[in-house]
Amino acid sequence: MGFLLLCLFLPRALAGSNFNEFQLSAARAEAAVELGIDSFERRFYRPQLHFYFPLKSELFFLQMTYYQRVNSRLQGEVDFWLRLGWKRALSESLILEANLNHMCRHISSVNYSNVLDLNELVGKLWLYKKTYRLGFGLGTYIGGSASYKSLGLLNFEFQRVLNSEFSLVGEVKLVNFDEILHEVELSVALSESMDLFIRNTRHYEYKNTTYLGVRFKSDGKAEKHIEHLRFRWGYYPFDNTYKALASKEIKLEFFKTSRRRVLFSFQGIIPILKSKGLFIGVFRPQRLRYPLTIEYEKKAGDWLFVFGYWRYDVVMPIDVAKEFSSNLGAGIGMRNQPNFSMLSKKLRYELFGGYNFSHKYDAGGAVGINTLDKNINVGAELFSRLNPDQLDTDLEIFCEMGRGVKIRPFARFEKVYYFDNQEQSGIKFLFGIHLIKWF
Repeated sequence: MGFLLLCLFLPRALAGSNFNEFQLSAARAEAAVELGIDSFERRFYRPQLHFYFPLKSELFFLQMTYYQRVNSRLQGEVDFWLRLGWKRALSESLILEANLNHMCRHISSVNYSNVLDLNELVGKLWLYKKTYRLGFGLGTYIGGSASYKSLGLLNFEFQRVLNSEFSLVGEVKLVNFDEILHEVELSVALSESMDLFIRNTRHYEYKNTTYLGVRFKSDGKAEKHIEHLRFRWGYYPFDNTYKALASKEIKLEFFKTSRRRVLFSFQGIIPILKSKGLFIGVFRPQRLRYPLTIEYEKKAGDWLFVFGYWRYDVVMPIDVAKEFSSNLGAGIGMRNQPNFSMLSKKLRYELFGGYNFSHKYDAGGAVGINTLDKNINVGAELFSRLNPDQLDTDLEIFCEMGRGVKIRPFARFEKVYYFDNQEQSGIKFLFGIHLIKWF
């Protein structure tokens, strides 16, 4: 388990950050991760991605986060949160906010059919001051399996109390005027990029829990090591098994020179099973997948970069009594630019191949074509991956726009061919949006 936590070590953002989001001139993305133990002697992992999109005196934001608690067999609850919101500055210190928050609880490697899911619709008024923020809100619930009706909220953020490294942030919820939920955190800043914290919480239909851990943030000096952050949300309109696919990634680079660098890529991939509703309906993840990739890349020419890679992949089934699985592989590859996904050339490619200790070998590649205009670009990408069990081939068509954060709507055709079970082979269609922040 300690090795898994090391593999998950570095993506999360914005827990009580005191920057003024209304000073942004372009879209912004932040990421961070929390690791630690809880009062029931379990390990927990809490990643978060947060995107801001400013528009004059208004601000739109998107946040994906979840709490995952696990024992030594990687069994435990996972609380997913997806937030969509809007803010408007009424004055220098008064901020109006509206948001829709979807929450659902699942359990890894355990049979769990009575899924808790709910949707908060909230209006809030914030008071912004230099050293603190206060928020007061009212809300209701729409859809979901919970029978809640009314919601009152109090938020507070006290940054660098008495000019110290300590901060106090929290949220108190009054549910149906008879139940109080809370999340209160005391933290100490070790640097701009790292905090130690203790947090006490009582969440929906969950026991009072205290968390003790460390938070790594993309703020400050850590930002120079981030190559990119990205979040993808896609919807399967015609598939009988899957409803959606969510994924996040942070890629870090170290020891960078003009000719070589070391890359760490951390991903979280969540395929979501078919159910009613697109946003406010029940979300039933099939599994949590955490791929970790370490690469050593060296420039071999003006248009050629070669790399060696090491990949470790952990898969945790959700709401079924199946144990986690993992695989480990290593190999070599080549590409014509440092990151395949960046639109820096009209023609891009990447090839790789190597040994996998679970299924003998892995091989694959990608090729992309696109325009190179300043405002909006269109393009297409073809991906292929091969191992002894299956051949995956995907074709994606997209356009890209935006400053600060690249916004990439896409349509994707996915073809899977299973060598030992051709009846399960087929084609899926996925469309959605891809958000990328290059640093």
